[in-house]
Parts: sequence; structure tokens; C-alpha cells
Amino acid sequence: MKLLRPYLVLTLLSMSVLTGAAKAAETRGYIPSPEEWQDHAAVLEKYWLNPTAFGNPLGKFPTWRCNDGSQITPESFVCPDDAPSRDGKMPEIMKQDFVRMISRQTFAYGALFNLTGNPECLRLHKAGVRYLLEYARDPEGVFYTVIDSSGKGAPEKNQRTSQDLAYALVGLAMNAYLTHDPKVIAAILNTEKYLFSNYYDRETQLMKWVLADSPSEKTDQKELVAALDQLNAYMLLIWRLLPETEMADFQENIAAVINSMKKHYLKEDGLSFRGCLERPECSGPNAKHSDYGHTVKGFAMELLAASYLGDKKTAAEAWKGMLHTVQEAATPDGREWYENSRKSGASWWVYAELDQAALTLALAGKYDLGDSLKLWLTKYTDRKYGEVRFGRKQHLWRNGMHSAEHALWGYIISQGIRAQACSRDKVCRKTDFNTPAMRTELYFSNTADTARVFPYQFAGDISAREELPGGIVRVSFKNIRLPDALK
Repeated sequence: MKLLRPYLVLTLLSMSVLTGAAKAAETRGYIPSPEEWQDHAAVLEKYWLNPTAFGNPLGKFPTWRCNDGSQITPESFVCPDDAPSRDGKMPEIMKQDFVRMISRQTFAYGALFNLTGNPECLRLHKAGVRYLLEYARDPEGVFYTVIDSSGKGAPEKNQRTSQDLAYALVGLAMNAYLTHDPKVIAAILNTEKYLFSNYYDRETQLMKWVLADSPSEKTDQKELVAALDQLNAYMLLIWRLLPETEMADFQENIAAVINSMKKHYLKEDGLSFRGCLERPECSGPNAKHSDYGHTVKGFAMELLAASYLGDKKTAAEAWKGMLHTVQEAATPDGREWYENSRKSGASWWVYAELDQAALTLALAGKYDLGDSLKLWLTKYTDRKYGEVRFGRKQHLWRNGMHSAEHALWGYIISQGIRAQACSRDKVCRKTDFNTPAMRTELYFSNTADTARVFPYQFAGDISAREELPGGIVRVSFKNIRLPDALK
């Protein structure tokens, strides 16, 4: 019998197997149990806790690794499942590490710690934060886009995209959520202010892509993700943690991003977003970012922001857009997702975003889940090497962020749905509603103010708090819901 890790034993002991009454209260569709989410998280960890993922120095997480976890080096850069290189030389791009990917992996370790309480994930998460703050910024405090093999950052400041600057913060935002470290929050705010002072054009209400042309990026690009990923990467997660003196300006910038997305990128029918504007790649059947993932993420971020703002009109529009998108994206048997209106199979991140949106809709009673979560946890999960499949697991745009967020989001909302169903069932409400199996248990650093912790992008009422070894706190939540309006 395989021995469970001590922290996982502690987690599973606190989650009783659902009784017959609780099972009777389940809603339609497949909703993984707490134990299934913990098992899935352990499989994700298998890939990211391979020492080849740790970087040199620790925290300079590599952008490129093979699907079996093996390292990619100039001497051995072709993975076992790759075609041989024609000239036998490592492409120049593979000699670089992308700051956004270091930050995304930092986020992934933090999300996995939040879900499992694994102290090794917390250790690696903190190593990523240290590297980002100490080595990934220029002397003016602006984050680089890439770091070369010698540790030198590039490109020049005005050629860094607003999206890359946003994603440089995603790992720091997770750290702020887990630890409430004021120095980390200050570093995020410093970049947020830089972005909205230099990239956001208040006259046109557009977030600029770059401030100066480069061979690959142009100042005339108008990209949905320039605005959207400010919300997605850091703004919504840290909003509740800001010093009161920063709240008004930050909230104004949130509203500006929402208005920009609605004014420039939302299509006339209000049911999908344009991925970009006014360039050849932005139109036609293969238009850039014209997939269900960008659209459903856009509506999900609008919904969360509208919840904070108490903006019922925007929330209603977001609910409508989310529901339409998941209905369009679902395969006829409800077992998985399409990528786009051309009915291509969904890539890993689009699948994750659609699952998360479907769960959120189900929590609100607006959608009946299919079986897409079952396929993700079975067919698409690589139990041998860890992580989920869908092509190469680690490259300049793919890392552990989406799969780790999917697990964290999935667990939180699964528990919320399960508790709602139990509350509606007379027998379950009497026998199971107040048991650990109905709670949502998450882990934080003991530096976090327990009175101000919350279940990731959502809200919940704290029902219990327990100090654990290693400076870790386990917090139990009930009544999982969308964020409450900020006062």
C-alpha cells in the first residue's frame, strides 16, 4: 500500500466520505469529490515537484521542459516525443527563460499549496517570488520580458508588452493572497501604477500593447489581452487586500479596464469578444484569439469585477455571455469542449477556462454541468509523469498556471455546489450539512490576517481555523459565493 504524505493524510482525515444523504443531494453532472481533487492535485505536483523544474538559481524556473519532466539543454534539446532538429542546433528562443512563465510557475506552486497544504509547494512558491523581485526587474523596477542564460534581462523597457507586465505579477498576486506580505503588495502596485500611467490611454480608453516597436511587437496592435489580463493576472485577486489609501485609484482603473473591453472588443450582439482590432490577423474565420477561451475568460472577469463593484447591469451581461459561450462550446454529448466556432478540440487552457465558467454558472443555478470534469481528471491527466496532456506541457506560453488554477477553482466551486445541494435536501441538511465534507478547506501562510482571507476569487464565511506546523494555517469556509460588493 502506498503511504500518503503526512499533510495529505491530515487533509483527507478532515474530509469524510459523503454519506447516502449527501450523495442524494448531488446535482446533475459530474462533480469531483474533495478526495478526487486532492488526488488530481497530487498528480499535477508530480510534474512540478520534479527537481528539473526548480531552476538554477532556485526560483529561476525554466521555460522549457519535456513532457516526461526531463531538462532541455543546448546539448539535449529534442524531447523524446519531438521530431529531430534539422540542423541539430537549439533555437535561440529556447535559450531564454520568459519572466511571465517564471511568474506563472510561481502562481502554480502557490495555488497547489492553497489547495493541498503541501509545504514543499509553499517553499518553491516563495523561491519564485524572491527571484522575480530580486532578478527579474530592471534598475527602474520594471519587469523584464525574458532572461537569457547569463541572467541578463531584455528587451528595452518600451518594447515590453502590457500583457507580459501583467503576467509578471501573477505569481506575486498569488503570494499576496497567501501571505498578505505588504512588500509584495507594494511591488504589485508599483507596476500597476506604471502600466496605467504609461500604457493606458484615457482619451481612447485603450490599453496600449507596447510603447515602442520591436521586430515582433508593434505600437499599432490593439489586443484584448492587453486589458483583460490586467484583471486576470493580478487586479481581482489583490483587490480586497489593498491599503485603504490605494483603493479609490485601483477601483477606478478596474472600471476603466471593464469599460475598455466593453467599448472596443465586445461584439455588437454582446455574446463574444474580438481578440484584436484593425490588423489583418484580427478578422476572418481564423481571427486571432477568436476562441471560446478568451471570450469566456472575458465574461468571467467582468462578472467578478461587477460583483465587487455592485454593478448589476454588467453582471447580468456577463452571466448572459458566459452561459451562451459554454452552451456553444459544449460538445453534443456534454463530455468535453470545443475550442472555437469551427468545432476544433479545445486546447488545455480553453478547456480549463470553460470548466471554470461552467462551474461558476452551476453554483448560481444557471447551468447543469456535463461530464467534462471527469475527462479532465481521467483521460487528460498524465498519472505517469504528472500534469495534464494536450501537447507539450511546458513552453513559452504553457506552464502550470491553468491546470493548478483549474484544480483550485474546481475544488472550491465543487464544494460550494455540493453544500448548496445538501442545504436543499431535508435529510442531508439534518445529517451532513455541518460536517467537514461540506466545508471548503484551504491553506495559507500564518502571516496572513485570518479575518481577511477568502477562497481565491470567491467569497465564503470562515467556519474554522487551525494552526499547523511550518507556519501554515488551514481555514475552513462555508457559503461559497461570488465576491461581495466592496464597501
